[in-house]
Amino acid sequence: MSEQTVEDEFARFAQDWAGTFRPVPVEAMGTWRRARRRGLLWLGGLGAAIVAALAVNALQPAAAPEHPPIADRVVRLEGARGTMAVRFVDRDHGWVLFDDCNLGTGCTRTMGRTTDAGLTWTPVALPPDLPTVGHAGLLVQGQNSFLIGTSDPYIAWWSTEDGGRTYRQLPPETVAGVPDVAVERLGGGPPRTPWRLTPGNLETTVAYSPDGGATWRDLQPRIGPGAVLRIGPDGEAWAIAGQPTRVWRLTPDGPAALEDLPITVDAGTISPIGDGGLIVLVPGKGIGVLRAGAFTPLPAPLTDAMLVGPLDDGTVVLMTGDGTVVAGNGREPWVRYVRP
Repeated sequence: MSEQTVEDEFARFAQDWAGTFRPVPVEAMGTWRRARRRGLLWLGGLGAAIVAALAVNALQPAAAPEHPPIADRVVRLEGARGTMAVRFVDRDHGWVLFDDCNLGTGCTRTMGRTTDAGLTWTPVALPPDLPTVGHAGLLVQGQNSFLIGTSDPYIAWWSTEDGGRTYRQLPPETVAGVPDVAVERLGGGPPRTPWRLTPGNLETTVAYSPDGGATWRDLQPRIGPGAVLRIGPDGEAWAIAGQPTRVWRLTPDGPAALEDLPITVDAGTISPIGDGGLIVLVPGKGIGVLRAGAFTPLPAPLTDAMLVGPLDDGTVVLMTGDGTVVAGNGREPWVRYVRP
């Protein structure tokens, strides 16, 4: 029904019954009912249109940011195929291992490295005596050192300190599953900072050095046991402890605890990203950014990713459910490394 038709109906109704509050005469009841029905139908349609418009606006996605939140970067390495494992040392330096296995024919493996955040990859030689069967694992330590191992016909690991030019096989007595020697060598730790945490049985002491480590000053308050030091990309210092999870922002005046932290998981699921922000895993909400008490989930599929941990330069590494590695810092677009 057009607006003009509706206006005509109401005009006729007003002309017929204006100036009186008497009931509608019986003989005019049919006309009145038809006009009333048409008016109600029109009002109902108007209401439905308003509701629909509001629903459309409510479901409308937010305006796209100037830079996409996630950018795919294809790992291109000549001859590489099969499953892919990407491991980074920092934002720019990383390694990739392709493993293509078939029953009866064994595995074909290809390894490469990047020095420009995965824009380009160059081949790296593998140990000449690396078995061609069994699952291959890659444990990265630094820009020129890593371990590579296989699980069949036996568990064995090879170590390199020169980027894959030479290898040595680890002695069998050091290997038991994932070898302890690998865990120790891959510990890494944060870069040199003016902060030091000293664990105790019931508490952790935080110390600050104003002169590059020549002297140290213990700060108050002391914090809970088992705290670890996390340094953000802009030098912000945090102490994080688990069970229950507590987070302290470290300043030369002493640790300041974050109150009402909506986290109940271990310290390995928290990483600073600078400007007072933390990448955190909140149960029921997934991975997101916690800043000034407000939690903002990362876009899918990152919100369901696993936080692998921070690299030495503050880059955060996430891993999605299919094993895809995603690296970023929470301020610039995240980079997802995908197969060709």
